[in-house]
Formats: sequence, C-alpha cells, structure tokens
Amino acid sequence: MKNTHPRAPHLPAGLRHRLTRIVALSALACAFAATSPARAAESSALPAEQQNQGVTYITGGVDLDQSTAIKAAMAGYPLVVEVFNSAGGKNEYTAASRLSITNPAGQAVFSTDLQGPFALLKLAPGRYDVKVEYEGQTRQRRIDVTSGRSARATFVFGGA
Repeated sequence: MKNTHPRAPHLPAGLRHRLTRIVALSALACAFAATSPARAAESSALPAEQQNQGVTYITGGVDLDQSTAIKAAMAGYPLVVEVFNSAGGKNEYTAASRLSITNPAGQAVFSTDLQGPFALLKLAPGRYDVKVEYEGQTRQRRIDVTSGRSARATFVFGGA
C-alpha cells in the first residue's frame, strides 16, 4: 500500500516499527513520571506500620492525603476496619475509637485506640469477633479472614 499523505514520508517497515516503539515507550515514561509524585506523596502520607500483640497494623485516615493513601493500601491487608459516625444523614470520619479483636473462644488477639476511621491489620486467616467502642456505644461483628483477599468490617455509630 502506497503512502499518499503529503507530510508522511515513506519509511521502511523496520524503521517505522522502531519509531513506533520509541514513541510508545516515551509516552509510557512520561505517564509514569507524571504519576510518580502522586504515588510518592501517597506512600509518604501512609502512616507507619505498628506492632501490637504480634499483629502488624496501620491506623489513621482523618485527613485527605492519609485517607487516600490508606484506601490505596487496603488490598495488602487481610482485615480492613472502618469506623464512621452518622450525623445529619452523612457518615463522618471518627478520630478516637477503641478496637478489640478476639477469637471465637474469647481470647484477646488485638486491641488498640484508633487514630482515625481506618485500621488495616495483617491477621492470620481465621474467624474473629471485631468490636469497636465509640463515645459510649459498642458495635460488634464476626468476621472471617481468608488468605488472598481483604475482609472488611464497617461500623457506623449513631450521630448526635
């Protein structure tokens, strides 16, 4: 097929293929460079992992950067706990609640004061009773943690 476009010179197929690859790789590099600062900011906003009772966890998420970073990291944690306060028809982030996790036999597995609405926990697969206390109210839920995917426990407390 003959190239009839006045500005497109006829190029050998091998050279055209190499130029196409160079342009595609350049575009990919530009796209990656454009998202790298966002990824760096996201990872720097992620709270540091902590250890408590042999469980690695992250808690936080009150400000936008931190909540965005935590949401991006959720898939890497077997258990995600979210705590909200329902006020005026909207779910608002909480900043101070108590999280307790026990096994079905009632033995304590984990407990901490949350520093925001999210807790990401690296728990072993199994069944757990997850309890959250917030402003004198308590909510509890049984959760099955399986390997290869995140279990999510969302707690919504009544507003004022």
